[in-house]
Amino acid sequence: MSEGCFYCGDSTVDVCTCGTIYCTAHLYIHRPGDYCLPFKVARSDEVGRYLVATRDIQPLELVLWDKAAAIGPGADTLPVCVECLVRLKENFINCPGCHLPLCSAECIGGVLHRDECNIFSKLDRRPHLPSINEKHPVYSTIAPLRLLFLKKTNPDLWSRVTSLMDHNQDRFESDPETVGMFDLIVKFFLEELMLDFCTVDEILHLIGVLMTNGFENDHEGTSGRALYPTLSLASHSCSANLRHAISPGKQVALQAQVHIKKGEELTIRYTHMLQPVLKRRRQIRDVWYFDCSCPRCSDPTEFGTNASAVSCPSCHSGKLLPENSLNSTSPWICSKCKETKAATYIEELEERAEKDLEDIKDQEIPNYQAFLEKYKSLLSPSNCYIVIAKRYIQAILGNSEGLELDKLSITELEDKIRFYRTFLRYLGKLDPGYSQHAALATLEMSKAEVELYRRQVESGLGDKNELTKFIKQQLHVQTQAHRCLKKVKLEKSLRI
Repeated sequence: MSEGCFYCGDSTVDVCTCGTIYCTAHLYIHRPGDYCLPFKVARSDEVGRYLVATRDIQPLELVLWDKAAAIGPGADTLPVCVECLVRLKENFINCPGCHLPLCSAECIGGVLHRDECNIFSKLDRRPHLPSINEKHPVYSTIAPLRLLFLKKTNPDLWSRVTSLMDHNQDRFESDPETVGMFDLIVKFFLEELMLDFCTVDEILHLIGVLMTNGFENDHEGTSGRALYPTLSLASHSCSANLRHAISPGKQVALQAQVHIKKGEELTIRYTHMLQPVLKRRRQIRDVWYFDCSCPRCSDPTEFGTNASAVSCPSCHSGKLLPENSLNSTSPWICSKCKETKAATYIEELEERAEKDLEDIKDQEIPNYQAFLEKYKSLLSPSNCYIVIAKRYIQAILGNSEGLELDKLSITELEDKIRFYRTFLRYLGKLDPGYSQHAALATLEMSKAEVELYRRQVESGLGDKNELTKFIKQQLHVQTQAHRCLKKVKLEKSLRI
C-alpha cells in the first residue's frame, strides 16, 4: 500500500469501507461517528498542509467536524467566567480554589477550569479583578495554558496542535511590541506558575498558534477563543466552498455551500464577505501573513459586483477600480474619464466610511439615511459600505417595534422588495450556492411580498384565490430558505 494515512501520511494504515486510508490514531478524525467525512490532508511547498475533497460533495453535505483542542477567554476580552465564558455580572463569584472569576456557583469545579485551578491555587498572590468593565491581563494566559496541558493529557492532540504554524517570526518583525507581550506570558508561566513540563519555545509557539489559528467564539452571551486542529488546516478563499453548519463552540461542523468536485481544495472565509478588497487583503496580510490571490481578489470587479468601487471625484459619473487588484499600491482608474487616483485615497475614504458606519450607535433609520446621503457622491451604489447601510435599514423595517410589516407603507414594502432582489443578485456572485446570507434575504423579501400582495387584494387590485396560491408558493420559498439555515444535527456519537 503506497499511500499513507489521509491525515498524517503514516504508512502503518488500514482502509475504511469508503476507501479512505487511515492510521489507527486518526480514524476518529475521518469517522467520528457513523459518517465518513469526505476530506484528506494534502501538502504543497507553497502553502504547506491543506484540505481536499476525497469525492464529489453535494451542497449542504457535512464535510468536516472538529472538537476544540482548547477553548478559553480571548486575550483582550472584558471579564468573563473562566468556565463557561459568559460575560460577568456584578454578582459574579470567585473560584473558592484559585480566586479566578466565575459567573455563579454552578461553574465551580467545571471541567474547563479544573486543571488551571490547581495551578493558580498555589500562587501566593492570586489575580484580583477590580471591575467587570476593565480588562485584566490574566485572561491572555488561560487559553495558552489549556493548550499546554495537552502535552501531559493528550499526546496525539498535542502533536496535532504543535504542528500548526505560529507565524511568530513574521509577527515579531511586523509588530515588535508583541515580543514583550509574549515574554510576559512566558515569564508568568515559568516563574510564577512554576510550570516544569514545558519549554520557552513551546510556550511561544502555542501563543502564536492560538493567535494565528484561533477562532473567535462569541455567541449566545459567551466571549472566547477556540483552537480546532483540523479546521485550522482549511485554506482561505474570499469565495469559499464551505460554510459553518453549527456555530463554533466546544465543537464545530462545516458543510458544503456549493457542489465540490473530488480533489478540489476545501476553503473557508477568514474575513467578512462584505469588505472591500484593500481592507480584506490588508487584514489577511496583517493577521495571517499571506497575500490572498483567490478568484474574487484577482478580479478588480469582484465578479462584476463592483463591491469595492468608489465614485470618480473628477468626472463624478465613472467608477474607480484598481488597475491590479492583487497589488495594494496599484492606481485606481476611472471607468469613464480614465483619471487615476492613488490607493491611499481609496484607503482613507474607506476608513472614514467604515468608522462613520461603526459610530452609528442608535440603530435608527435616519442615522443610516444620513450616512447614505453623506457618501452617495463618494462611494459607488454597489460599494460594500453602501450595501451594508441599506441592509441595516431594511432589517429594521418590518422587524422593529412600530415598524412591523403590516405597519409599513406600500412604498416602504416595494422599496424593501426591490432592495432584496438586488441584494440577492449581489450575493449570487459574492456568496454563491446555499448561502446563509441569501437565505435570510430570501425570507425578508418573501414576507414583504406576501404582505404587499395581501394589501393589493384588500384594495381590490388582486384576486383572493390568487393570493392563496401566492401564499402557498411563498411558504415553499420560505421552507427552502429555512432548510438552508437549518443547523446540522450531529449524531449522538459526535457530540461532546
